Amino acid sequence: MAKLIVFIAFVCVALAAVHGKPPGGPGSDKDGPQHGGPKGPGGDHGKDNGQWATKICANDSIAQQFLNQTRVLITQLQGNSSFEQVLACRQNEINFINDPNSASLLSSNCTGFFDNLKAAKELDGEAAEEQKSLAEDAKKAFWSIWKGLFSS
Repeated sequence: MAKLIVFIAFVCVALAAVHGKPPGGPGSDKDGPQHGGPKGPGGDHGKDNGQWATKICANDSIAQQFLNQTRVLITQLQGNSSFEQVLACRQNEINFINDPNSASLLSSNCTGFFDNLKAAKELDGEAAEEQKSLAEDAKKAFWSIWKGLFSS
């Protein structure tokens, strides 16, 4: 039972960490990066209307630098256990970027690369929502225990 409680607490803390600060609210970085990072290719590029992808795709050299530097960053973050949970929430995105076929897709169909990257991010978002739902179910189950023990 104690292991279950620790596990549920860990899931709740992880979800709270993933959720981040509310944009524009108290404690937020009003002008700086918000949850998901900067609104660039590694951040929430679904809201940038493709501007970053367009800039990257305009130059093959920059496109390859983007992919190489992103892969190096992923490798560095994977080497630091502090980022384990963050990376786990972006597993589809990371798998896509690290896929050997991604480099050839980037050079042959840059827009297609970013479309697939966006799809991978959406899958990660769906997985995060599922985890939130499971955490909420667990929270309700714990409250039902409390209610059962202390209700008259």
